[in-house]
Amino acid sequence: MVGSRHLFYGLSMLHKYHGTGRKKFYLIYTTSDETFAVNYTAKIPAHVDKGWFYFWVSFLDQIYWVFGAFMGSVIGGLIPFETKGLDFVMTAMFLTIFIGQWVSDSKSGNRTNSRESNESHSKHQPSVIPNYLLKHLPEIIGVIGSLLSLVVAATVTTRFLPYILFPEGKKVPSIITYLGKVLGPAVFGLLVIYCFRNISISGGQHGIPELIATIAIHFLYHWKENMILPIAGGTILYMVLLHLSSV
Repeated sequence: MVGSRHLFYGLSMLHKYHGTGRKKFYLIYTTSDETFAVNYTAKIPAHVDKGWFYFWVSFLDQIYWVFGAFMGSVIGGLIPFETKGLDFVMTAMFLTIFIGQWVSDSKSGNRTNSRESNESHSKHQPSVIPNYLLKHLPEIIGVIGSLLSLVVAATVTTRFLPYILFPEGKKVPSIITYLGKVLGPAVFGLLVIYCFRNISISGGQHGIPELIATIAIHFLYHWKENMILPIAGGTILYMVLLHLSSV
């Protein structure tokens, strides 16, 4: 369900990516949440080529992702301070993008038990599983390869299907144009709800750190209308609140 959001991104960018020539394939391929948020809401000056604008946003965003993942794997274990709550940065990003697009549109119009069971089973039968794996290794490789192929096919399909169904030169039905305007921003609302799905009102911190951080993100965005400030500020505030609640 969450992965299907790229279908809505495609519908939203149909008109914007028209006329981008050979760059269009790369623009579709590199569409991420951040890239979509920037390109969808960008007000491109008349003297700037929109194709190259979209290309450089997509290219730089991809470089940032690769470089950030690499640096995280290299120095992540060397960070000397507690990083509990840092994962809230994704929630903060989705929330900031959702608020930003909402504002923009307004202005314009049980695994652990299973693993323990498997470990216990392997202790009682140490020789059965390895022999079984070796005996059926080709079938296992085939199943894994098939699953990976399905994942890749599903990803490619959700990204490219809107552009295949409605190529340049073909009139896009008005209902599709309308859906493209409303579904893209709505997906980020879905992602925010998805990120908050495990909050327990009756236990833990009762969702108070999340609530305070969400309110802070809202005000920080409206204060400066900047993406970095609410994401960083909301995440840091959330980490501080978790630390204080555990003291």
